Amino acid sequence: MDNRALAQVFAQIADLLEIKGENAFKIRAYRSAAETLGDHPDAVARLDLQQLRELPGIGKDLAAKIRELVETGACAYHAECGELASCTSRILRASTRNRCAIFPWIDIGM
Repeated sequence: MDNRALAQVFAQIADLLEIKGENAFKIRAYRSAAETLGDHPDAVARLDLQQLRELPGIGKDLAAKIRELVETGACAYHAECGELASCTSRILRASTRNRCAIFPWIDIGM
């Protein structure tokens, strides 16, 4: 997995955490990690846990998630966050089709 793909996953996690209303520091940590991964000149996939932790903004937990992504091609936390995105997406699609069914006060002036 290349740096760009890794960065994209971490940026998606940050977006999903923001939608969920998570702690701003946690969101910022994932955004910072995405930037660090995307900007790194060498292949991050080749780095071990200790080397990952030496990168700016990458701590123990983020380093473990990076290794999980590199080794398995997936990240359980990303999938967990993605479940929220899937539900949110379905609600938003339904609301654009039939907004009064989900937001009845809109059409009655509440």
